[in-house]
Amino acid sequence: MPKKSMLPGKTRLAAKIIKMLSLIWIIPCVIIAALWIKGRIEYVYDSFEKDSAAALQNLRIETASNAARIDTSASSALSQREFIRFCTSDMDADGLQLVKFSQNELKTIRSIFQSNDIIEEASYFFDNPQIHEIWPTIYGLDRLKNTPFEEIVPSGQSAVYAVEDGEVYGCYRIYLDITPVGLLRLRLDSDKFFSGFSNANAASCLLAANGELFSNEENLFSAEELQVVLTDSPNMPSRSTYQAVLEKDGRSYLVRYSWLELLNAWAVVYEDQADLLQPVYQMGASVLAVMLLGMCVIWVLVQYVCQSMLKRLALLEKKMLAVQSGNLDIRIPERENGGDELDTLSKSFNGMLDRMQQLVDENIQRGLAVKQAELDALQSQINSHFLYNALESIRMLSEVHGDTEVAETVFSLGSLMRYHMKWKTKTVTLSEELDCIDRYIFFMSASNGTEIRLESTLPREVLNTEIPKLSIQPLVENAIVHGMPADSRRIVITLKCRQEDGLLILSVTDNGTGIAPERLHEIQCALNGSGTGNIRSGKNGIGVVNVHQRIQLMYGEACGLRFISCEGLGTSVEVRIPARQDALGGW
Repeated sequence: MPKKSMLPGKTRLAAKIIKMLSLIWIIPCVIIAALWIKGRIEYVYDSFEKDSAAALQNLRIETASNAARIDTSASSALSQREFIRFCTSDMDADGLQLVKFSQNELKTIRSIFQSNDIIEEASYFFDNPQIHEIWPTIYGLDRLKNTPFEEIVPSGQSAVYAVEDGEVYGCYRIYLDITPVGLLRLRLDSDKFFSGFSNANAASCLLAANGELFSNEENLFSAEELQVVLTDSPNMPSRSTYQAVLEKDGRSYLVRYSWLELLNAWAVVYEDQADLLQPVYQMGASVLAVMLLGMCVIWVLVQYVCQSMLKRLALLEKKMLAVQSGNLDIRIPERENGGDELDTLSKSFNGMLDRMQQLVDENIQRGLAVKQAELDALQSQINSHFLYNALESIRMLSEVHGDTEVAETVFSLGSLMRYHMKWKTKTVTLSEELDCIDRYIFFMSASNGTEIRLESTLPREVLNTEIPKLSIQPLVENAIVHGMPADSRRIVITLKCRQEDGLLILSVTDNGTGIAPERLHEIQCALNGSGTGNIRSGKNGIGVVNVHQRIQLMYGEACGLRFISCEGLGTSVEVRIPARQDALGGW
């Protein structure tokens, strides 16, 4: 069964540490991964842009270089005047001349074109109705009637390049002197002519202005799909490259294109964005795997920390749960050389328990003091009801015989007994306590043959002050029993009061024998709690320590008794209670 935490419903410390460290780990990882992925995506796009632009530029350069080679071969062929003159003549020569033409002029023409590996086939078309098409190189111009070649080579231009039916052609006008007499058409090897495309990593194609689409490999897009993008290009394209995005079958393709003036066509390269970004996605998956691995490592470390380094914290929690159930005897073992926060917490916890135990003991002690006061009063009144009834009979008998002094003494003793017997309330007014003191002094004077005089200078406004019951009378009794001089049997007791620092101080002063220094020190130690035993006022009275404890229990440690005495010069006992009436109360 899992151990309950001190805070039900709250997350345990191990889980909190795991969550905190997970956030500390995940947040930077997510930020770094996001920045890295963003940078890689930008790098991929930049790489595609640079590579495609380089491929288009290489295509432009290589096609221009290849066209220059072809132009050189074509110029050499077009400069063969004997060949052109013979092809534009009536060609009525005999067989020997035809053989010589084939072995000389025609062979020279063929060797010129065979020396250029880009040229696959050369065809001459002459505007001569008498031409004999007995050689596969020479044809009549009427074969080209109503063909795009008449439009491709406009007047004023000597040569053009074009794409037709998936083939690349170079067309040149044939002149004899300054008169155009036909056309030279060269079919080119497209792989060699567009060798720049073969160096591109992305797919490539060529879209001519006439709508012809050329590619060395199977092309993904149709001419119509590409024209949707290319029609948005500038009307006067320059050597710059342009970029667009094409969507097809739910996939996106980056398209880069440039205008080739030589071919009157757009050169296009494109690549699937998903293929471009796949390495980034794979790296993102690797980063995610590293993050998960880090989370596992954090979990293992936290478990280790919680099981080893936080054992003392778990012990502290266990002890606190025991204290919560009411066991105050629990203590946490303290290390001798410990100085970390857990050691401080353990010491504070033990100190708190010591203080709690002390407060409990004090509370029990104060309760016992109250009970002891009641017990002392009851023990001094054994069979008090029987004695009280007997004293009442004696008083009535004394009055019948006219002995008023005896009757008054018996009445005072009965009143004292009644005052001691009544513990329904724990406080009385100061005037009630003084009335009890008057009857006690009268009884003691009459029964012991002593002269006791009580002088009270208490103002009328303090007589209604609430004080603990039997808090002044034991002090008067203490003065009579212990302070009465043995030689004179006469004593004067004075009651005074004053206010000081918010306290009402009642002083009980006698002119008796005083207290010896050793005995005074013993009394003061008992009042401070450092002594043992109970200082009593008489054989059956209530001890002054009991009075002191009851006053402090009601009003706090600032109140209580204070003894001032000098041997041979009398004793003064101060009773300190709050001066404000609303601060007083019962117990």
